[in-house]
Amino acid sequence: MSRYTKRVEALSLLVAVLLCASCFLVDLREATCSVLPSEPWSVLESVDARVGVNFDFDVERLDAERAFSVRSSDGAVQGDYFWDGRTMTWKATSPLVPRVRYRLLFRGTVRASDGRACIADSDVPFWVLSAGEPARLLEVWPPDGFSQYASQEGQCVLEARFSEAMEPLSVKHAFSCTPELDVDWVWNESFDVLRLLARSNLTPCQTYRWSLSAEAKATDASPLASAASGRFFTDADATPPTVLYARPVREIGGRWQQVADSLSGLDVGDAVGLWFSEPMDPESFQGNIRMDPEPRLSIVHADPAFAVLLPDKPWPTETTLCLMVEPELEDVSGLRLSKEWKETFTSSVRCLQLVSLESGDGESLAQPEDGALLAITVGPEPEGIARLILKFSDVFDAAGMAMVPDMLRLSVLFPSSVPTPSLRSISWDGNDTLSVEWEGFRRSSAQSDVFYRLSLKGALAGPVSINGLRLKKDIVLYLEAKP
Repeated sequence: MSRYTKRVEALSLLVAVLLCASCFLVDLREATCSVLPSEPWSVLESVDARVGVNFDFDVERLDAERAFSVRSSDGAVQGDYFWDGRTMTWKATSPLVPRVRYRLLFRGTVRASDGRACIADSDVPFWVLSAGEPARLLEVWPPDGFSQYASQEGQCVLEARFSEAMEPLSVKHAFSCTPELDVDWVWNESFDVLRLLARSNLTPCQTYRWSLSAEAKATDASPLASAASGRFFTDADATPPTVLYARPVREIGGRWQQVADSLSGLDVGDAVGLWFSEPMDPESFQGNIRMDPEPRLSIVHADPAFAVLLPDKPWPTETTLCLMVEPELEDVSGLRLSKEWKETFTSSVRCLQLVSLESGDGESLAQPEDGALLAITVGPEPEGIARLILKFSDVFDAAGMAMVPDMLRLSVLFPSSVPTPSLRSISWDGNDTLSVEWEGFRRSSAQSDVFYRLSLKGALAGPVSINGLRLKKDIVLYLEAKP
């Protein structure tokens, strides 16, 4: 073998050894990472803030995601991962909650793409928006199991004191009570004390159970530290009911509303409203409330402590009435009125009046009273025509104008041998003046005076004006036919 050949073989052997040795070289640089936030107890500025990890090497992403988690006292928080080069970030699926302590955990072996490995072991607590203890319910009145009198309208049913200002709407949504409370929600100026004021009386001998869930939030949207619940009882009612007052009422916009300050203001179309000191038993109304002398009343139990009395016919005009409530009337707990209640009044329902009666020739009676006499001129026989004009104090609608002539009667008073005149024509001058013409009148003579009787039905059988007015009673007038 030549010297040259030996040199080539030696060189080839050296290269082969070097190549083989290079296969066993390892990158001994340390693989490191850092979590975000890096400082424990950091307060993040947003409920949607992201946390994550920065790597100084190309990482196996699945390893990194498996090693990463965020937890609270309720367990693991669900979220999504995002990658930007060597930076992994995580965002919660739902917004994080203020003043809840979260822990960023990054633990395990995370491999680099070049074979290196990072042993992660980070446990970093953090907050969102604000740190510190959550809001707490400090005190509730009445305490659990307390027994109290059935609260009257406007009295405090429940009072709650919180450790800090609360968001009122969230508290209302988080509160429930069985049976349901009819209350007004009243907060103090700093919104850390809530008072529930009764709109109506509580039910006697009743157990009320209330609860407030942790969905109630402070003003920074942090939830209440824990849910709360309690119960209280109402004692048996020991106070007998009373009638507070009675007033004229009318249904307006679907609600019964007071329309006068006393029963003396009772008018056409009104009902009577009767207010009590506490909820009444509607079954005891029948037979224990009445109007004397009339009309009969039907009773609507419009509200626990309010009844509406409806007349079975129009209120009598300018009549003294007495509303009476018997002592047998009971409240919902079975207690009766301590004594009879009554109120006497004169209704303000006006009467329809006949303002004047006038003949076609100008003879007239102003404000004719029952039994008045009017001498009239009649036409020559055989026609014997005479016209009478009746003027009323109120106007009529079409139905009323059609009704009035049917309620008007003309008959012979004396002598009975004279024939009764017959109706010839009817007309209206405006809506308040009726003109009626008859034929067949007979004049008085030297041998005999002739008298006629004119009557108009009144009260409930009489005509009704457009404003619901009626004549107080029947009107009877007398006519003398002049010679």
